[in-house]
Amino acid sequence: MNRLLVSMAVLFIALPMLCGCAGTQETSTVDPKPVNPEIPQAEVIETGFSAALMESYPDIYKISTSDIHNQLEFLKHLAAEYTQNKTSGIREEDIAVLIGKILLDGGKGLDKDEKYAILMIAEGKGQDDFIIIDGNSESKSIPSSAVHIQKLLDDDADAIKEETLIALSELGINSDIAKKIAPLLKNNNESIRNQAAAVLGAFDCKGYLQDILPLLEDNSTRVRVTAIIRLGESGIKETAKNIIPFLKDIDPWIRECTIDSLARLDAKEAVPEILPLLKDKDQRVRSWAALALYELGADADTLKSMKIDVTILYERLYQIDCDCKNKDGLKCHERVKTLLIALGTSEKKILKLQQNALDNKTKKQ
Repeated sequence: MNRLLVSMAVLFIALPMLCGCAGTQETSTVDPKPVNPEIPQAEVIETGFSAALMESYPDIYKISTSDIHNQLEFLKHLAAEYTQNKTSGIREEDIAVLIGKILLDGGKGLDKDEKYAILMIAEGKGQDDFIIIDGNSESKSIPSSAVHIQKLLDDDADAIKEETLIALSELGINSDIAKKIAPLLKNNNESIRNQAAAVLGAFDCKGYLQDILPLLEDNSTRVRVTAIIRLGESGIKETAKNIIPFLKDIDPWIRECTIDSLARLDAKEAVPEILPLLKDKDQRVRSWAALALYELGADADTLKSMKIDVTILYERLYQIDCDCKNKDGLKCHERVKTLLIALGTSEKKILKLQQNALDNKTKKQ
């Protein structure tokens, strides 16, 4: 940390030099356009930075002529200022424009750690690893940087490709970025295939359906799970026939995800196939089967007769991603609560289960 504090101090002293020496160098003519059309044009400087940033850092227009490593150090400083609201008027788009300048040629000259640092700034994560954060700071992602960091999808290092996909899943993508991601569904690295499927499936599963369906036969369990989940989230009912066979998969994780995806697709035709899973040897699978059957219209009395362990059901289903919603938009824990009420579970018992699940989730974090 002492080393970082010294680095920041040097940065503040050397800022005029960072942006160009002697003032004789010309500003680069290859500057990205402002990525947010809502910024008033009167506040947009030729460089793409806002007037407010130019006022705080008058020499910022020389940044394009500075060494790329110095640019990155200034980006870290600027991200800290933005996160802590220390400099009035710094916009998200200013951070994005600076990221764009650094990655103008795809990040040539940067090592893996430096590229990773840029991705962390874009995601609004891990700032305390490389910039000074005070007690009042909060993470702020930079969604408008997506158009710039997507260049790192061409990086030679698989780890950078994967982290770029993770960042893009947080920031959001457009159709042009989606087209660039699509070929990665066939990448040799299963982590890259998995992240590509997650991002594309969330963005436009229907548009990339023919690219995602083959992943159901992928040799990686993780990739198959992601494909099944994204198909369930897509709302494309005709895909139910493609995933029903996975109810008999030997892997309980695959069976769980298949059950839930069929529930989200409102695939009532799958009820006869799901019913036997109420007696599955895996407790998690039995829990998912109970929830899915209830949501697909099974009689509550029938479910009661199956002696469902509501503690296992609640703890397992509550701890998954709470953005996992059914066709009616109910989040996972809301879905479980609805089932527990139907099973005759008291409100007091439900509250206790909820608290226990929260406590267990906190312990694991």
